[in-house]
Amino acid sequence: MKTHSLLSVSRVRKTYSVKQGLFGGRLPLHALSDVSFHIDEGEAVGLVGESGCGKSTLAKILLGLLEPSAGDVMISGQDLRRVRPSQRARLVQPVFQDPYSSLNPRKRVARIVGLPLELAGMSRDERQRRVMEILDHVGLPRHAANAYPSQLSGGQRQRVAIARALISRPRVLICDEPTSALDVSVQSQILNLLQDLRSEFNLSLLIVSHDLSVIRHMADRVVVMYLGRVVEEADTSSLFESALHPYTKALLSANLSTHPGSGLPMIDAKWDFPNPIAPPTGCPFHPRCSIAVQRCSTERPDLAQYGGQHCACHLAG
Repeated sequence: MKTHSLLSVSRVRKTYSVKQGLFGGRLPLHALSDVSFHIDEGEAVGLVGESGCGKSTLAKILLGLLEPSAGDVMISGQDLRRVRPSQRARLVQPVFQDPYSSLNPRKRVARIVGLPLELAGMSRDERQRRVMEILDHVGLPRHAANAYPSQLSGGQRQRVAIARALISRPRVLICDEPTSALDVSVQSQILNLLQDLRSEFNLSLLIVSHDLSVIRHMADRVVVMYLGRVVEEADTSSLFESALHPYTKALLSANLSTHPGSGLPMIDAKWDFPNPIAPPTGCPFHPRCSIAVQRCSTERPDLAQYGGQHCACHLAG
C-alpha cells in the first residue's frame, strides 16, 4: 500500500559542456532542466520519451552514477548525495538493458549474485543461503548457481541481473529498458516476474522505456519527458485514454496496433528531434507541433495541473 513518497526528485538539472569541433569553443548542453516527480512506496512509475530526452541521464543520477548540476534527490527521507555508497546500494539498485554486458562473463552466477553480500562482509554460508533463496524467487533452478552467463539464455541472464539487484533487499529498482534486449517471447515473462517481485517485496519501480506497451502493462503513473523536461504526468489509464500534451499524443499514435490490417504507425510530429545544444525558444516541442500558435514559439509553458493530470502546454486547457 502506498503511504508516502519514497523517492522524490525536485528541480533537478544536469548540464554538460560540449566542445564544438576541433577548433570550436564549448557550449552548454542541458540534458535535464528542472525535472520534478516522485515515486510512492510500492508504486511503479514509467518514464518515457524519445532517445535523447534525458531518461538515461536521470536514471544515472538516481543511481548515484552522476551528480546533478542543481536540484535535490531524496530517497527514504535522505539526500541521495549524502548517503554512503554502501547504504545507497541497500536503497536503490539497477536492472540494465543488456543482461549479458552487465554480468561478469568470468564469474559463476552464485558469485555474481552474492557479490554485494560479500562486500558487506556476510559469511560464506549465509551468502550461499541467501543466493539460493533469491534464485528461487526469480524462477531460476538452483543448479544455475554454478553456471557462467554464457551458458544461460537471455531471459535467464536477465533473471540473474534481477537476482543480483534484489539480493541487498533495496527499496527501489531502476529498470532501464529491462526487456528491450530480449526475445519477444521472453519479454512478458520478465515483466510479469517484476510485477510479482514488486508485490512480494513491496518494491518501488522506475521503469525507463520507449516502449509504451511495457509502460501500460507495468506502471501506475507515467512521466513523459521531452528535451530534458517533463511535459506531462498522469496516472496510466488517464494518459493512455486522454493524453493532454501534443507530444504524448504523438507518441501514442506511433504505437503498433493489435488490429489486423491497421498498417505501420506514423508519429504525428514534424521534423526530427531538435538539437539539445540549441533548443527552440518557447515551448521546446513547438517546431514539431501540428497545433502550435504564436505564443508557443515565444513563451515556455509551465507544468500545470488539469484535473488529475499535469501538462506543460498552453493549449492543454
